[in-house]
Order: sequence, then C-alpha cells, then structure tokens
Amino acid sequence: MFYRPLPAVFFATLYEISGDHAFLYHLIQLVLHCLAAYLVFRLFRLFLPHFLAIILALVFLLHPINVESVANIAATTSSLSMIFVTSCFLLTVKRQLSPARLVGVGTLLLMGLLTKESAAIAIPAIIVYRYSRGLGNLRPLIFTFLAAVMSYLFLRLAVGQVDGATYSWVPIAQLSFLERLVNIPAILTYYFANLVLPIQLVTLQFWVVRSLDVVHFFIPLGIAIVLVGVLLHIGVIARKRETTGSHQNPKLFQSYLFFTVWTIAGLVPLLQLVPLDMTVADRWFYFPLVGILGLVGVACQLVASRWMNTRVRAAAIAFACIILLLLSIRTFTRAAEWNNELVLYGHDLLVDPNNTQLLDSMAVALLNENRPRDALSYALKSTVQSPGFLNQSHLGTVYYNLGQYKDAVRVYRKAISYAMNAESPSQRLGWVLEKTYIDLASAYLKENRPHDAVGLISKEALVKFPNSSTLYVFLALTAYQVGDQPTAVDAIIHARNLSKDTRIEQYYHTITNHPSLEQDYDIEQGVSSDSARNVTAPTASVSPSLRLFVSREMNISFTYPAFLRARQLQTNVVVLEEDNDSNNDVKYFVYATTYPGANKKQLYMPFKVVGRFVKETPLQVAGFQARMQLFTAAANDTHLLLLKRDDQLIAIRFPLSKVLDKKTKETMTTIIASINTSR
Repeated sequence: MFYRPLPAVFFATLYEISGDHAFLYHLIQLVLHCLAAYLVFRLFRLFLPHFLAIILALVFLLHPINVESVANIAATTSSLSMIFVTSCFLLTVKRQLSPARLVGVGTLLLMGLLTKESAAIAIPAIIVYRYSRGLGNLRPLIFTFLAAVMSYLFLRLAVGQVDGATYSWVPIAQLSFLERLVNIPAILTYYFANLVLPIQLVTLQFWVVRSLDVVHFFIPLGIAIVLVGVLLHIGVIARKRETTGSHQNPKLFQSYLFFTVWTIAGLVPLLQLVPLDMTVADRWFYFPLVGILGLVGVACQLVASRWMNTRVRAAAIAFACIILLLLSIRTFTRAAEWNNELVLYGHDLLVDPNNTQLLDSMAVALLNENRPRDALSYALKSTVQSPGFLNQSHLGTVYYNLGQYKDAVRVYRKAISYAMNAESPSQRLGWVLEKTYIDLASAYLKENRPHDAVGLISKEALVKFPNSSTLYVFLALTAYQVGDQPTAVDAIIHARNLSKDTRIEQYYHTITNHPSLEQDYDIEQGVSSDSARNVTAPTASVSPSLRLFVSREMNISFTYPAFLRARQLQTNVVVLEEDNDSNNDVKYFVYATTYPGANKKQLYMPFKVVGRFVKETPLQVAGFQARMQLFTAAANDTHLLLLKRDDQLIAIRFPLSKVLDKKTKETMTTIIASINTSR
C-alpha cells in the first residue's frame, strides 16, 4: 500500500484554488513535467555534451509513454517526485557538502519519498556518482539518507499507519513469487517495445503470463537477453576506452555506470517482485526512462568518437529532428485520447478488445453518462471473459439501472460469493463489498422483499462490517418500513454511536418520535468513475406525503413531494420525475454542490437553459439568497429558481407553461420549506 501525503496536500491546495475545474490541474501538471524535463537536462549535462543532452531531454519531454504521467491528474506524483529526486541529486555534485546542503539533500529526499516511493532511486544514484568520481567522504551523505528514510518510515508506520499490504484482488498479486518471475521477460519487452515504437499504448493492463509458451515467454525472454547483452557490450567498450585514455571522454565508463544503476534501480520495482496494482503502466516508466536515455547518450558518444565527421553529424541532427517530430505527433494524438474516459477506453479497446478491465471500466463510464443499455454489452463481455467480484458487481448495477431487479439480485449475489471466496480481500475490495451489500438490499426493496433486505444487512453485511454506520442506517430505515420498530431503533442508535452525521440525528428523531408513521421508502444509487459504485445514503420520507433524498457525495439532503421520484444521474445531478409518468419526461431538476466563491454572477448549472433571458425576480426565501429567472424560447418558457446559502447552491428548473400553475407553485413552496427544514 502507498503512503503519499504530499500529493494529498498538493491536490487539496489546488482544490481550494480551482475547485473541481480541471484546467488549472492540467496546466500545473504540464508545467511540472516541463520543469522535470529541464532538471533532467541539467542531470544529462553532467555526463553528456550539451547538444546531446538537449536532444535526450527533449525526448524525455515529448515521448508518448509519458503522456499518462501528464494527462492523468492522479499521476502528477511522477513529475513531482522526479523534481525532488533530480534536485536532490544536483545538490550533491560538488566535492564539499556543507551542513546546509546536507539538510537540503535530506529534505528533498524525504519529500520525494512522501510523494512517490520510487524516489529512493536517488540513494544508489548519488552514492555511485560520488564514489566513481572520488568526491569526498560518503559517511555524511549516508547518515543523511538514513535520517530521511527513518523519518519516512516513522511517518508511514506511526502516523499514517500504512503497512505493506498488497493488492490481493489484482491478478498479478494472486500469483506466487516464482509465477511472477515468469512475467518479467514480458514486462521488460512491453516497456522496451513502447519505448522504441509507442504506437499501441493502452491503459489498465492486468494481463499475466501463466505458462512457458513461445509467444508470451520464450520470445520476450530472448529479447530481454539481447537487451542485457547490448547493455553489457556498451559497458565493455566504455571501459576499454577509459583504460586506453581516450581524450574524448576519459570518464565515459563512469557515466555508463551511473545510468546503468539508475536504470536498474528504476526497473526493479516494476518487475513485480513485490506485486503492484497493475501488471504494467506507462506512468511507472517515468524514472527508468531517464536512465535508458542516458545509456543511449553514452552509446552515441562511443559511436561519435570513431565515426563522427561533418557529414555524419548533419545526418545525425536531421535524424534526431525527425524522431522528435514523430514523437511529438504521437504524443499529441495520445493526449487527445485522454480527453475523457469514453474516448480513452474506446480507443484502447480497439487496440486490446479482450481487456477485461477496460471492458468493465467502459461499462462504468457509460453508467456515469446514464447509458445503462450501452453499458450492458461491455459489462457482460467483461464477466464472460474473466468473472470476478468487481465486474460482477458492476453488471449488477447495470441491471439495477435498467430496472431488471431480478437479474440484479442474481448478479449481486454472485459478486458477493466471489468476494467471500477471495483469500484476503484488500481494503478497497472490502469498501466496495460494503456498497455491494447495500446495492443488493436496494434490489430486494425494488422487488418488494424488504424482509430479505433486513436479513441481508443484519445477518451478513453487519457481520462483515460491524462498524459501518451506513449499514446501520440502512437497516434502521428498512426495518422501520416493515414495522420492525425495535430493530429500527437499535440500528439507528448503533449508527448514532458510530457517526455524528447530522442526517443520522434526523433519522434518529424520526424513528424514535414517530413509531407508527408509515414510511414511503426508496433507495437510489449511482456509479463513480473509479470503477467502484458510489451509492447514495438510504432515502426515506419524513411524512406520508414527502420523501427525503440524501447524498453524501453531493453533501445535500432535501425532501420532495411523494408524487415525484428522485434519480441520481451523476455524482452532482439529481433528477426529479413524475412517479407515474410512463415516458419518463423530466419535469424538474434539482442540483446542489459545494462551490467555493460562488456569487450572484458566477453560478454553475448542471444543465443548459435554452432561450432568451427575459427577467430576474428577487424572492424572499428564509435562510437563502434566492431569485427567479425567466427564459423564453420558441416552444415554451423556462423558470429557473436559484437558492444559495453559504457555498451551497441549489437550482430548480421548471420547463412549464408561461404562467406557473397552482400545483407547481405548491411544489416549489414545499421543496423550499423542506430544504430549510432539512438544513
């Protein structure tokens, strides 16, 4: 498991500045990558001629294999860590290291480790560099490294309490150590192939090699042996040139040794000796790429010392420019593929159509777009190819969103059985399993089987997750619906003891103060983009004519009339529809989200209002800044009610006739009053 507090601070700071708008994140990520490339150039310049260092640094900057590290916001850790590592190294190149420099080295190394564990590559790189160059006593540096590493371990184990647990749900982690060794040739071949010819780049790769066949083992093994042979040959030649006193670069072997150590130190963590959360990933190659490019620079110097003349130099420059142009074009196209999940997964499935994780992720992405019918084929194919807990659970959600609750119950049951059969479910698997129990119980309720839902939560889910306030709330409301008052009271008291959430207090007072009230109970759910369901909290009415919608993701709760039903389209959009409307035409939109800095002139809408703005009318609504906007269009008029309190914004759209009818006015009054009450 990772312990990376600095990226969390980094993203939290950006969120305070930019909110959930992605532009600033991507801009800063691009700037960080450019800064990392500049520092890599400074590192190359210590070993290579100026022009060659520029070319290789540009290759690092423009190579398509780094697109994931720049386009994927979550992968910002790569460039941040590279900045810390290269800065740390550049502080150690002088012979004399003052106490201030040693403190700087230790601080940068610690910051690198707290950003990404691969920053440990700085330790062997610095030791080899200073030892090979004879730059003074290594003892102060070693003590500095020990202090940084011990500080990291203390923060990780004592403060973060993060142990070394692995991702047991990942296929590569389910193999034994010897079985993982069989995968090393294929892993090395993958990275080398995409370094030389980065055409078929694919994300979410969980493949494993399970047998010693020709295609997946012996051919990659032969390629790996050739690569190691080439590496050793370069070292032998560099050593010979150094011992013969070549005047071109008497320290060529030292450069070779440094970049070899950097490459090996960067590649070893990728070889699955300790299983990671995927088999291969482009973003992991960020560090090894520097060492390999350095070795290419050493090889170029060896060739140049014997063959270089004016004509060859011109041809080499032209060739380098062509390579940089081709890399730029491929990087541009790959970056475009990272535009959104549907584009990325759609492209990658063309390259790897049988990738189970890609198929499952495509289904989840389509669910996020409220396209369950399109998601069904991808979810089915994923479960047919490689059935497991996650994709079975997502298939259940597809059936749930299609209204096929019987199939949803069947598939959710199958998903839970997969989770139970796992030898040691990881923490993430457990978190999703808890949500799957809620999903299954929701499907039971849709099938009018509330007693089965109560039994599932009380006898299975809470046995597995005894400290889950969400499960206790669900049990309380479900038992309350079927008239099991003792179970409902006991469950809501447990939930109240586990969590101080104000909504639980509201449920507590409702259940304990209205024991005979018949509840109109409903559960709604949605799917998040990280391949794990994001299920809203249970919804229950507080009176026979009202329902209560609660969403932890949206940080909102509101009540609405019983003749409507709530459906969460996305993590920030809730649709209110007529309960008995067969064609499901949307009659109302209700939206809420935290939006720091929002003001009257800067309000983000989840929907587009078509028409010409006519007027804006201030309204008197207790506890809110409120106003009504009227837009006119060719077909009809749109009334937009905006309610704002602190940094909470609620928008209600009424695409009705020009004159608001009595029922609509009553609905608006009820919603506004109930929002005030629930707050």
